[in-house]
Amino acid sequence: MILRFGSQQTIENLEYVVLLGCSVRSLAQSCDRLSLPVWAIDQFADSDCRAVARKVDQLELKNVPSNIFSDYSSLIFLPGGGTENYPQLLNELGGNHLWCGVRGVDLENIRNLNFLKPLAEEAGLRVPRSFAHQTLTEAKSFAPEFLQNEFPRSRWIWKTAEQGGGVGVSPILNQTDLEYLLRIKAEGYLQQYIAGQPLGATIIITAAGKAEWLGAYRLLPASEKLTNVHLSNQGPQSLDQARILAIDVQDGQRQDYPFLFSGAIGPIMLAPQKIEALLQFAERCHRETNIRGWFQIDFILDEEQNIWLLEINPRWSATMELHERYHGRSLVSPHLHAWGAESLQASNIAKEPRPILLKEVFYAPSHFVWTESHLEKALRRNRQSIDATGWPMIADIPTADQEFDRGMPVFTMLQAAESYQQLAIEREKLFKLLRIEA
Repeated sequence: MILRFGSQQTIENLEYVVLLGCSVRSLAQSCDRLSLPVWAIDQFADSDCRAVARKVDQLELKNVPSNIFSDYSSLIFLPGGGTENYPQLLNELGGNHLWCGVRGVDLENIRNLNFLKPLAEEAGLRVPRSFAHQTLTEAKSFAPEFLQNEFPRSRWIWKTAEQGGGVGVSPILNQTDLEYLLRIKAEGYLQQYIAGQPLGATIIITAAGKAEWLGAYRLLPASEKLTNVHLSNQGPQSLDQARILAIDVQDGQRQDYPFLFSGAIGPIMLAPQKIEALLQFAERCHRETNIRGWFQIDFILDEEQNIWLLEINPRWSATMELHERYHGRSLVSPHLHAWGAESLQASNIAKEPRPILLKEVFYAPSHFVWTESHLEKALRRNRQSIDATGWPMIADIPTADQEFDRGMPVFTMLQAAESYQQLAIEREKLFKLLRIEA
């Protein structure tokens, strides 16, 4: 394959597009639709990831040695989930290969809420109060004053450094929790808790800095689950009517990490002025950091319809496969184009005709074995779904006889429906097919 990156650089014999992330299955599938040769470096290396990748290494990001790429001269790297927490690895790779994403100081700034605050406020967004670990520990008088003035009037959460997907995010329930974190000198930061709907929005920023809106989904943390739905046929606009109830791990959800990513549902409709504010913010970020291509914003929409910025993820995110399915377009192609790949053309992608999409991670309720029977049923159901819509219904598929401890992610459900009622019915059918308690 030949890829031209501007007039200066051409890759005539592209060996691999290397995908780095905790789970790159959906990114690998997207690249495969563009006939890109995929080298997947993935913590789980599920069977459907292996099915589309030409080369797979099952590695956690913290264990990826940069020298495994030294024998290759024609590689392109794409960032998946979690890469933002390993800036040193990104800098090493970017110095020797084509890293299509922000790194260095730009990455540091795009992940710093204090840096982003003025840019967000200029666009009409709000930013929760945040204090880095160093801020809390270096100012001797700060912690006691903070404890006295802020508890219990405000609610706070702790975000551990070098964690992603909601892992390491914990509620600070009382002074004892905070004092413990300060005492052990935990690496991370304290952030004001904002009540409201957690949403994830996806934007594409061109090389020239123009932001394009793709949509937003309601994020489902592990302490919440779609257990029943309001009998409404109003489509995506009625997302707030979906009944979300907290459950425990016995129902396939985890509560030890209450903010752990468990899925997404939507798309939801935001007011035009809210979308414009997010687009303006994205373009301001481009001017300050040169971020381009994938621009994922996690935010809270409170009861007064204020947008509270939580973080920016400058890489492929968990909801992007839903956007591809909903819009019928590649999101790898515009990202590569934003980073200079002028000759890459997008292939046709099936557009999901149904308006409501759900992505939900199933966690093992106890010690769980994914049997040959599970695998056969999942593959058969996927073939039926692909024949009907062009898209699978089950993803992150384990290999036969793979064992899971309680609370481990087993597989992902990808479903679409005309209404929330139908979505709930189809979801229960899938669990019954696999003989798994919902």
